[in-house]
Amino acid sequence: MDKNGNHTKLAAYSHDNDRTTPLKIEFDISDNYKIQTFRRKIFRELDTEFARHNPESVFMSNEHLSLMPNRSEIERLRNLLNAFSKDITVIIYLRKQMEQHVALSATRVVRGESKYSMELDSKIKEHRFYDYLGCIDTWADYFGKNNIIVRPFERKQLKDGDVVKDCLDILDVEGNFSFTKERNKRPSVECIRFLELINGHLPRFQGASLAPYHRDVGDLVKAITDGAPYREPGINEFQSLFNDQNAEIARKYLGRDDGVLFTKDTEKADADAVAEELTVEKAIEISSRLWVEQCKTIDCLGTQLLAFKSLFDEIGEIRPCTTVETAPPPERETLVKKCPERHPSNQ
Repeated sequence: MDKNGNHTKLAAYSHDNDRTTPLKIEFDISDNYKIQTFRRKIFRELDTEFARHNPESVFMSNEHLSLMPNRSEIERLRNLLNAFSKDITVIIYLRKQMEQHVALSATRVVRGESKYSMELDSKIKEHRFYDYLGCIDTWADYFGKNNIIVRPFERKQLKDGDVVKDCLDILDVEGNFSFTKERNKRPSVECIRFLELINGHLPRFQGASLAPYHRDVGDLVKAITDGAPYREPGINEFQSLFNDQNAEIARKYLGRDDGVLFTKDTEKADADAVAEELTVEKAIEISSRLWVEQCKTIDCLGTQLLAFKSLFDEIGEIRPCTTVETAPPPERETLVKKCPERHPSNQ
């Protein structure tokens, strides 16, 4: 499974065959044969890990699981996990819908979309990204209401204001852990404005495949830019659309008779940040930083290649590039690829 603790393969495993998703594109599982092969591979990997470690408990986490829209996908995930254990607890962290919307908008731009917008009207309450009550009820249908733990994703309500410490507390895990500094901060306004422009010329996807040159440009721009965090106008009014739903969640899943899910504090939108536009000077500055970072990467790769060459030279593994011109025609293309500088067309 995933070595970095972010179990994206669980979500990809669960996605319906007829649904095209970024994860399925990333793992190249576009047709039924590849999907079934991928699922068998995931099952074998899980089976191997459980057999090797024989763990008392296993923790799996990925935000893509919360965005699965179909009951069949949640059922497929449950059936996979039930093959290894029937004792399953689902922990769901909920952030304010207005924060969810801003995060989704920004993330889509960072991931390659040139523009992301959604009408903030009453109909949006039924959208799967924001219908928290419907989402939790569906998971409860498959895993049992008593096995669902709901936590508001607010610093004031988290243990020591940290989601990792809060989760470990729920799991009753003790130990001396070192925690990284805050990561995945909201991108700045200048980051979003710059990416909205560049993504129009450098798309992340080409049809059902990843584009070859987009790569992680969004993450890089996010890392080298600063300034006021990205906000949207009217976002506080948007939050009020979900008051009734959130009150029902608080009563039903947290046992709060007062129906308070999130604190009353509302984060004020930064009007200046929302209105700020990307200037030509700022765009050139960001482009210059990108160039510098890419040059650093190329220099680093060059240093590594020289080190490898020196190593191979020492052990005598470097051989002159030669070809055998008597090879039959079907082999000629292979020879060209192996040693293009010797091909007549390159002389």
